Amino acid sequence: FYRIFFLTLLTSAMVLSAYGPAVNNETAKRIAAGAVAHASRNGWNVAVAVVDTHGMMIYYEMMDDTQTGSATVSVEKARTAAMFRRPTSAFEGNVGSRPAMVTFGVNMIEGGLPVVAEE
Repeated sequence: FYRIFFLTLLTSAMVLSAYGPAVNNETAKRIAAGAVAHASRNGWNVAVAVVDTHGMMIYYEMMDDTQTGSATVSVEKARTAAMFRRPTSAFEGNVGSRPAMVTFGVNMIEGGLPVVAEE
């Protein structure tokens, strides 16, 4: 009787920060307000999703006249950035060399950013 174990590693040259403290609703609203202000200054209509360190939704806001596809994409990008502790652009650049990456449920569109609190 043999036991076979498989270990899959997502390799990256990036140094991953610790997950850190939980994100509460007040903090999530401040993060979203900063993102909306930045988008407004640049003339972008965006959807903003803020998730906790495990990728669970804490706060969501969609600016007027934002394309409806952005609603789903913003949540997926936020979840991916939080759960893998890296920007979604880190995945986007690897699709060509590692096409199997599209099968494990991450959003690879640039724009999902992990938010790190300074201590």
